[in-house]
Amino acid sequence: MGDSESIEALVAENQKLRGQLDVLIQQARENEKISQRMQASELRILSADTFSDVASVIVDELQRDDLIITLVLSDPEFEVARMIESESGVECQSTILPYPSVELLQHRFSSSFEPCFDLPDETQRALLFPGCDEDLVSTLLMPLVRDGELVGSLNFGSKQPDHYRQGVGTDLIQRLSAIITVALQQILNRARLRHAGLTDPLTQLNNRRFFEQRLVEEFDRARRTRRPLCCLMIDVDHFKSINDEYGHQGGDAVLQTVARTMDRFMRSSDVLARYGGEEFVVLLPETPARIAKEVAQRLRSGIEKEPTKTGGKSLTVTVSIGLSLYGPDSRDQENPRTLVAYADQALYKAKQNGRNRVETAPGI
Repeated sequence: MGDSESIEALVAENQKLRGQLDVLIQQARENEKISQRMQASELRILSADTFSDVASVIVDELQRDDLIITLVLSDPEFEVARMIESESGVECQSTILPYPSVELLQHRFSSSFEPCFDLPDETQRALLFPGCDEDLVSTLLMPLVRDGELVGSLNFGSKQPDHYRQGVGTDLIQRLSAIITVALQQILNRARLRHAGLTDPLTQLNNRRFFEQRLVEEFDRARRTRRPLCCLMIDVDHFKSINDEYGHQGGDAVLQTVARTMDRFMRSSDVLARYGGEEFVVLLPETPARIAKEVAQRLRSGIEKEPTKTGGKSLTVTVSIGLSLYGPDSRDQENPRTLVAYADQALYKAKQNGRNRVETAPGI
C-alpha cells in the first residue's frame, strides 16, 4: 500500500472515529440532560407534602404518551387509601395504588430485590396498570424496599416492545425508587404526627383542638354562604357515679362505646369530637334545626340502646344533648364561640329537666 493510500485510510478511519465520538458526545449530553431532569424531579419528590404532589411529579415530568408509570404500595391498615381519598386528586388515584397486601409482587423480585423485566400476566397487568394494561408490551418493575422489607413497587409500562429488556441500565431509576420510598415514608410520618396531635387517644375521635379549628372554618363558611350551622353539646349522664361504681376503666369503656355509637350516625361532612371529660360536641354544617333535632334524637336513642361490657358486667348509659343554631338571621352570634356557648346552655337545661333528653337554645 502506497503512502497516499495509507493516508486516505487513516483519514477515513479518523472520520469514522470522529463520527463515533460525536455520537458518544451527543449521548453524553442527552444523558446529562436526563440526569438534570431526574435530579429536579427527585428534589420535588423529596419536598412533597402529599401523595398528590408525588403523583404530579410522576405524571407531569416522568410519564409520556407511550409510557405509563404507577406506584403500588403496601397498605394493610388502609392508611394510604384514606389519605388519597381525602386528597381527591384524579392523578393521585390513578397513579398511586394502595393494596392491603403486596403478595402479587413477592414472587416477581428475588431476595436481593433486583429489577424485574418479565412481562406480568394479564391479571397482574390489570392490577399494576389499571385502565391501560392492554396496550403495554414491555414493563419494568422496581422494588420499593424499606428496612429490608418489600413495601411496594415503582412500575413502568411501555407500548414499545424493546423499551424495557434485560441489560437496559437502571441506575437512575433505582435511585428514583429509593428516593420515592423515603419521600412516601416522610409523608406518612407527617400525617401520623398531625393525626396524633388532633386525635383523642382514648376514643380515637377528633380532639378539642381539632374541633376548635374546624369550628372557625365552618362558622365562617356558614356566615359567607348564609347556610345554617348547628352545634350539639353532648354529656354522659351520671358519669361520676359510673366511675365510682365501675372504676376509671369502666368509665373509659363507656366513653369508647358512646364515641363508636355516635360515629356511626355521622355524615362525612359532620364534625364529631371529644370536647373534654365526658363531654362530646358535634358540628352539623348546612343542617336546618329540624334535621339537627332528628340527628340529636337518633344519637340519644342509639346510645341508650348500646350496652357497654366492663368487669364482666353490662351497663347502658344515657346522654343529655343541647342544640344551638347559627342561621342567616342570627344577629346575636358574632363569633363561633357563641354557637358553642348556646349549645352548652341548652345542655344545662337538658340536665335540669331530667337528663336523657334533647333541649334547644332560645329561638329554635
